[in-house]
Amino acid sequence: MTSYQSLKPRVAQILKTLLQSKQAVPIKKLAEKFDVSSRTIRYDLDDLEDSLANYDVTLVRKPHVGIFLDSTEEKLKEVATELVDLHSYQRVLSPQERKYLILLKLLRSDEPIIIKQLEAMLEVSNSTVIKDLNKVEAWLEEYDLELIRKTNYGIELAGDEMNIRHAMTAVLEETADEEELISFLSQIQKKTLEDKRLETGFLTELDKLVGDLNLAKIEDIVAWAEKELGFQLADGAYAGLLVHLGLAISRLLAGKDIELSEERRALLQESPEYDVAQEVGEMIEEVFEVEVPISEIAFITLHLMGAKLRQHWDQAEYDDLADTDLPPELIMMTKEMVEVAEDYLDIRLSDDEQLMLGLALHLKPTINRLKYDLPLKNPLVVDVKEKYGEVFAAAKRAAKILQSELQKPVGQDEIGFLAMHLGAAIERRNSNQDFPRLRVALVCSSGIGTTNLLATKLKKEFSDIEIVEILSAFELRQGEVDLDEIDLLITTVGLEVDFCSVLEVNPLLSDSDKKRIQEFIEQKKSDYSFDSGKKQTTVAKHSINLETLLKIIERKADVKDKIALKKDLYDFLTEREIDIIDKGGNQQEAEEVGPELLELLTADTIKINSEVSNWQQAVEETGGILLNQDSITDNYIKESLESINNQGPYVVIAPGVSLLHAKPEAGVLKQDMALLVVPSGVEFGHKNDPVKLIFMLAPIDKSSHYNAMVDLLKLIDNRQLVDKITSFDNPESIIAKLKDMI
Repeated sequence: MTSYQSLKPRVAQILKTLLQSKQAVPIKKLAEKFDVSSRTIRYDLDDLEDSLANYDVTLVRKPHVGIFLDSTEEKLKEVATELVDLHSYQRVLSPQERKYLILLKLLRSDEPIIIKQLEAMLEVSNSTVIKDLNKVEAWLEEYDLELIRKTNYGIELAGDEMNIRHAMTAVLEETADEEELISFLSQIQKKTLEDKRLETGFLTELDKLVGDLNLAKIEDIVAWAEKELGFQLADGAYAGLLVHLGLAISRLLAGKDIELSEERRALLQESPEYDVAQEVGEMIEEVFEVEVPISEIAFITLHLMGAKLRQHWDQAEYDDLADTDLPPELIMMTKEMVEVAEDYLDIRLSDDEQLMLGLALHLKPTINRLKYDLPLKNPLVVDVKEKYGEVFAAAKRAAKILQSELQKPVGQDEIGFLAMHLGAAIERRNSNQDFPRLRVALVCSSGIGTTNLLATKLKKEFSDIEIVEILSAFELRQGEVDLDEIDLLITTVGLEVDFCSVLEVNPLLSDSDKKRIQEFIEQKKSDYSFDSGKKQTTVAKHSINLETLLKIIERKADVKDKIALKKDLYDFLTEREIDIIDKGGNQQEAEEVGPELLELLTADTIKINSEVSNWQQAVEETGGILLNQDSITDNYIKESLESINNQGPYVVIAPGVSLLHAKPEAGVLKQDMALLVVPSGVEFGHKNDPVKLIFMLAPIDKSSHYNAMVDLLKLIDNRQLVDKITSFDNPESIIAKLKDMI
């Protein structure tokens, strides 16, 4: 009996599609969905048919109609249950995953690769591989690398070795966050790559790059370098340096070394990190029996200079900046940047020695990264911008001092790190809590800014905890820290320990995180003796009627965009914890701010088209409406298409109705909405097909389209209105009907 578990991932996904569909699915539609040829789908259906026979399920192929399953409901449920149990790792690779797999294959190969090899590895057709290679070629151009394609020869990379190393690092940063990378390195060391998803994933390809090396020996070298330099690397920087050295050794063993100009080498030789890098090079030569050239020593120096710190080993001994051996110009720059932030936020910060010291220590490697073009990814930058928008703006303004000094642009990731230092200082300033009693250890991976921010937020939020230890995931795994007296580990990385309770949280401490921590404290209170006479401080809140405030402004000024002004005022007031009330004196929620559906949807953004043949065309047609209104860019349409390709037809939100959307940063120029009416309907591969009303939302943020969504829900709930809209032959009639009904 052929087991269902023997199905190839794509065949399993085809089965899932057929099980979910209430009608026959055309082969052409399956080919489009899985980005392969119709012939490939037919071969897959042959495999599927053999397996389904063992479940008494018949695969019916109806010419000019499509494919469907014929069996009893009980048998179909049996197959569906098995699919649900297995689909977590039996899935088709997305175009993005295929791109990165090809990149890693190319980056580690010394020989030309034949396209047939890629077809077999990715389980896709020749034409799909060609499309993927076009994307790979465009990606490689950003790193000045060329993709060579020769008939009867194969494909290979051509370019400078340093660019190849940068590309390898970029693939890592784009495909794995810090936790995944750290976990992977740990698995390589223990040779326990057990996750089934790794069998065809990019991490397996990376394992082939560095898996044969003794990473434990490399880790010993990095740990020695830390102590010599007198600082502790953030976990991400620690893992990144391990990977860099691993890749460097692997490439040197293959006869591939880096070339740096004599001028650049001379500049790097003046830094204290160069002496340490020389020692690192000698250790590598001894352990791995490979010659480390001067240029490689210089390249190691660059990484040591640009590595993000978690803390200075002796940071606790410093009372203020004056006690450090940091350069005077760096101290001056730190003070100037804090002054700029103070002026912008109208908050006194320069008397916070923890901020001044932490920021100065952070700026030292930051300057090196900017000077030598070593970009650093900040995984929290989006969250920081959302939760600390004003602080991020202050950091952006302060960063201009850095930019002016170095004549180098400061990117969003680096600004995000600066904002985290400022945010931690503001949290400390606003905190009036005493030291608590529940003994807590923090395990962080993202550096000084993240650690301080999380620690300060915890101290402010919970009067019943005391943070007695801050350590890295590597330190915890090595078992060098005594945690016998710890009641709770609060971590920003995935951990499994058996000596105490563990709570994993977001570094910015979400509401759900706070709730879980509070629940833990309540459970533990009966076991510990807490102080009962803690001083409680309450902050008096003010409330403002937003409509009254708007009227005052309108009397004195010419308001060009009332909706935008209302939203800006709302954001400004809520950031300062000022309650907003409506005319009736009720507190106003964030969702109440924003344009209604008919303020976004106009006759100019509605189109009727009965000639749309598939969902891809429907997405492009709807996006084209907003494109013509200068509301979005081409990329927004591409992101919408890719989202459906990767995640399925989740955009179909009701019978006959779909709502297309992507993230604001994907290409939204202004808030808008479009509607494409397809009277004949279009198939998205969803149980609520055919879709006749296709909306596309272009949001500027997460909340200001709330009112429009409320109106859209009213429309969806009114089946008669949905049917009526499809009968009109002009946009003006649709608008008139909506005005009457919503």
